[in-house]
Amino acid sequence: MRRHCITAVKTSISSRFKPLLRDLITNLPLVAATFLALATAPPARAYVTISDYNFSGASLASSTNAYTNDTNIVTGAGLSGDFQFETIESNCYAVPSPDLPLTETAAVSGSDYISLTITPKTNSLNYNTLFFNLCGDANDISNPFDGDIVVRSSVDNFTTDLVTASTGDLSAGGNTEIGEGADPGSANNLTFPTQGGSVEFRFYFFDNENGSSFSNVGITNIILTATPVPEPSTWADALLATGGLMLVIQRRVARRGPLSGT
Repeated sequence: MRRHCITAVKTSISSRFKPLLRDLITNLPLVAATFLALATAPPARAYVTISDYNFSGASLASSTNAYTNDTNIVTGAGLSGDFQFETIESNCYAVPSPDLPLTETAAVSGSDYISLTITPKTNSLNYNTLFFNLCGDANDISNPFDGDIVVRSSVDNFTTDLVTASTGDLSAGGNTEIGEGADPGSANNLTFPTQGGSVEFRFYFFDNENGSSFSNVGITNIILTATPVPEPSTWADALLATGGLMLVIQRRVARRGPLSGT
């Protein structure tokens, strides 16, 4: 009796699934396309470092990455010829205080900035964080020295401060290097919409010193993070292929009934 029951179960399973298997094999190209599309559809990503300017060997270029094409850092008209590689706390590109304006407004109007342009290679980018080290050097000055950098972008035509950085008051002979912006990837401190095209970031320099030739404001270790956004066509291909597979099953059910084999 037990043997007959097992045989009956096997026969029932075979009669139910053999027709479906036959239909899937008949539509093998569609089935293969479905699994390929699902396998290659990008999963949701965490943030990634898309740009990294560490000034290694005094280079103004970003390290190579898989997500963006980055320009070398360039200087605005106000800092032309003044942005120089120096050692403060570490390797920084710095600007001597006499070449800097006293206020942010003056820095913006006078084009006292350095800039870099980020262009996605394929996917659009949801930008997360912009991090950098601000270097300040105060030597032989009578008043506390405060160096500042603010960052703006081309997304709103350089109107809004995305990140503000300050050394705080440094006494004569003092220097510092502090991290500004959120730690890379830890929080969303860039709030503009997802971008599929180029974005230019400008770092405006200014300080509160009036004429001292022994002070500097510098920057190093610029890191930009983002979350790549899958292309709509990639998800569309996956959904289309999945829909095709479902259509095969639906037709099989309509012809033979729900897995009845009859």
